[in-house]
Amino acid sequence: MKKLLIGILSAVLCTASISALQPICNDAVIAVSSADGKISAELSEKLSQADSGEIPVWIWLADNDKPDFDALAEEQTAPRTEAEAEKYYALTEAERVDLLKAAKLEIAQEYYQNKNNAFVKAQGITEESIIFFSELTPSIVCRLSADEIRSAAENESVVSINLYDKNPEVEVPTESEPKMTKEEFLDMVISENEDFSDGGFVYRGDLKFDAVPDGNGFDLVVYGIKQEYYTRNVGVSGECLKFDVQNYIVGSTPEFYSGCFMTVKSGETAAHSDLSFGMVCYVEDVLPGFPEPAQDIIEASLYKDIDIAPYIYSEITPGDVDNDGTISASDASLVLRAYGYSSTGKTITLNNDMCDYNGDGVIDAADASAILAKYAELSTS
Repeated sequence: MKKLLIGILSAVLCTASISALQPICNDAVIAVSSADGKISAELSEKLSQADSGEIPVWIWLADNDKPDFDALAEEQTAPRTEAEAEKYYALTEAERVDLLKAAKLEIAQEYYQNKNNAFVKAQGITEESIIFFSELTPSIVCRLSADEIRSAAENESVVSINLYDKNPEVEVPTESEPKMTKEEFLDMVISENEDFSDGGFVYRGDLKFDAVPDGNGFDLVVYGIKQEYYTRNVGVSGECLKFDVQNYIVGSTPEFYSGCFMTVKSGETAAHSDLSFGMVCYVEDVLPGFPEPAQDIIEASLYKDIDIAPYIYSEITPGDVDNDGTISASDASLVLRAYGYSSTGKTITLNNDMCDYNGDGVIDAADASAILAKYAELSTS
């Protein structure tokens, strides 16, 4: 049984990669609105400037023609021969679900790559202009001229074009500015008072905070956001996240999701002048991903330069990679996939306490084997 499990798990290693885009978002922004209903008001204002130059934009394509990924994945994974059926039904229900997920991810990746590629080719967008090319959503982030933006808006497959807010206009500390400590930064941006009278940007409340070095400054990490306050793609209740939008400028789009990234800059009336930083928010037990959460921690961690598990999981258990409370074959499958990604040059940052099960300092196939061995031991005891 152990050999069969390892063989099946190796077979389902998926080469698809989840979108790494971290769009800037908040619920207090201008909605998409223009004469043609596609170009956002913020982008329209940018276009009206005399010398706008190339503008970073976030283009979303219509997705109403997508196939039924679930049906295609079921068809692809269904056994066709007696030998395949014997192997398939020897799997546990969880293992069959993992197999189906891997197939669905691969099918979706191929579909969105083809869709986005076709649009890029039709519009004549060069590779040098592309900032981000999504593999699992109908979206592209690129730099375009005003004429190119208007031309894209005329394409019938385009739903909306927004200003990509993570832009060069947001100032960051320069090399000549003194570096502050992590504690000083957190003290500066977190408000102990709900009315922000102490000069902070985000009200502490029941939230948790961390600061991650970013160049000469820090990115603010806000986590411990409860699921009951979280509404995907709509916003976050004021009971949960309270920002001082009177004295700080927040670069954003309407959507909010776990892993949402925002740029923040102090305004002229702020207590702390010339302060710029990034802020990322995590919801408890909700993996990052846009427009939907990633399917698992491995996909959510792709292209991250920090370990996100402590911001999402309330408890880190060695070997329990999917955080479902048990050590099983699905955990070994996730470690194998992570190892496959890293072996092919993809950047992935994982939690060592959780994934380095044999404790040798690296996350590889040996950890998956050790997890499988533990699973077999637990299953027979």
